[in-house]
Amino acid sequence: MWALCFRGRVSLTRAKRWTEGNVVAVPLEDGGFGFGVVVEEPLVAFFTRRANTKEMPADISSAAIAFSVWVMNNAIGKAHWSIVGTIDLPSHVELDPWFFKKDIISGKYSLYRHLEEKPALRDDCVNLERAAVWEPEHVESRLTDFLAGREHQNKWVRSLAL
Repeated sequence: MWALCFRGRVSLTRAKRWTEGNVVAVPLEDGGFGFGVVVEEPLVAFFTRRANTKEMPADISSAAIAFSVWVMNNAIGKAHWSIVGTIDLPSHVELDPWFFKKDIISGKYSLYRHLEEKPALRDDCVNLERAAVWEPEHVESRLTDFLAGREHQNKWVRSLAL
């Protein structure tokens, strides 16, 4: 945080870290880096691209998307992921994806995005992400496993699976 002073008044502000198109370098558990792009806070789309350094690959915009999830707001910044560049959102990034929810009491399913929720059948949820906000370390684990071809073995993916 830093302070601005205007005519004797102090205003505390923080640098904006969640700007659409910001590319973040995600450290992988087995070394190297994966990459994600901010779609809209807290949604980040993660690419199927890895590199040995955290320098943004020139071809990142054309890389396929591995998955898109909501991420804790502390993920981007000093403690976790560095912003390594900015791109226009690729056309293959879904801007407002549906997520699924399952009520733990009734067992009923629903589809959710932003503030919109509608009833669903289990079959409607099969290829969707569970509505959850991921810790940065859990994303790092998942992206490591995805890029190694073992995403379905990842403990965080299994814990949130349908």
